[in-house]
Amino acid sequence: MSNKEQKYSVVLVNISSTDEKAVVETNAYDCEADGIEEFSLDEKTVDEVLGQDSFTASGADSKAFKEIEEFVKGRKGNFLKVYFCKNNYSDRSKVFFEKITSREGLEAELLVLDWEDWNAEWRKYFNKIEVSDELRIVPEWQQENLNPENDIIIYPGMGFGTGDHQTTYLCLKIFEDIRRRTDIKSVLDFGCGSGILGIAALKKLRGIYCEFCDIDTRALDNCVQNLTLNFDESILNGQRIVSRKNFTVEREFDLVFANILEPVLLQEKDVIDRSVKIGGDLIVSGILREQCESIRSEYTNFEESNVVFKDDWACIHFIKK
Repeated sequence: MSNKEQKYSVVLVNISSTDEKAVVETNAYDCEADGIEEFSLDEKTVDEVLGQDSFTASGADSKAFKEIEEFVKGRKGNFLKVYFCKNNYSDRSKVFFEKITSREGLEAELLVLDWEDWNAEWRKYFNKIEVSDELRIVPEWQQENLNPENDIIIYPGMGFGTGDHQTTYLCLKIFEDIRRRTDIKSVLDFGCGSGILGIAALKKLRGIYCEFCDIDTRALDNCVQNLTLNFDESILNGQRIVSRKNFTVEREFDLVFANILEPVLLQEKDVIDRSVKIGGDLIVSGILREQCESIRSEYTNFEESNVVFKDDWACIHFIKK
């Protein structure tokens, strides 16, 4: 059966307590559900919920997750979505639905959807993004009228960085400014996520060397996927993708991107510092407006060249003294 003909089931269960959630999860396990979605929030909503604790890179502490969970619990209409999409999905979803609705106080709805709806549901959040006249972010499934010189193809995966978040966008705006007046031969994308920043550098600065580093191996897998969407093997030969635990400073770079959390920027200051050559560029983001001063006070080997803002977010361009 092709994906075009395939269907899957979703059972939406309205819950109001931890006990009800436990009942749903237990029955979902018994019926061999293929997945449970507790909630779904876009990046803008996460930013609004967390404020200063918003995160834009891999990892988040327990406090942040607790705040998100409390927000979700307080929303009107708190649903668990239980997915059945593999073998015998229809029978398994019906058994689960009957078990849930037989319990007093639990309300549920059983939906049978086309497989194409599965893709449409998450793809609708990603659209083309115009960074400048010469740089555009294009989702992998919207490649009509593609301009290989100016378009970066991104498949949104586990790694952060689709171009729509303010911090990624700001990094790209500063990059677009400095690439026209700076001789850049080597780039480090530190905390690369999807690899979008390093990919932009490879795309616009042909012939450079680029390293991609992230703590999250799933993000690195997505980075590899996006690299292969944008370049042939001749461009990728010699570039380096490395997990943070294996990363050591083996060279100094003309340009370093560091779009990560403020605590991580402070923790990794020495590594980032040693990675930038004298006179080289450092683009720092993942920080809120009010966090700029703490970064300035710690990155004392750098001179601030520019700072740009979008909403509550900031991006600083430093030059190594």
